[in-house]
Amino acid sequence: MIKETSYVAYQELKKEGKELSQKTKIFLYVKENPNVSRTQIAKALNLRINAVTGRVNLLLNQGYLEVAEISPCPITGKKVEKLRVSNYSIKKAER
Repeated sequence: MIKETSYVAYQELKKEGKELSQKTKIFLYVKENPNVSRTQIAKALNLRINAVTGRVNLLLNQGYLEVAEISPCPITGKKVEKLRVSNYSIKKAER
């Protein structure tokens, strides 16, 4: 679940007409909810799975996200990649 502070900040940005991009929303969601599947992200953020898949693949290729494990998805029951923020992102944020 998205933390209250992030949700409030997002709502404030939305009111100002500065709605976050899907890529940013997904990154922030994974940061606050590590080890989530693409399906969980789509459901939590009310996005279509194909939109999530495209943005996640971009974040993976850019090194911001990484695969934490492969295990059953709590929604579909199928073995899927669970995602987390990469160490690269954490080190970059510490600079």
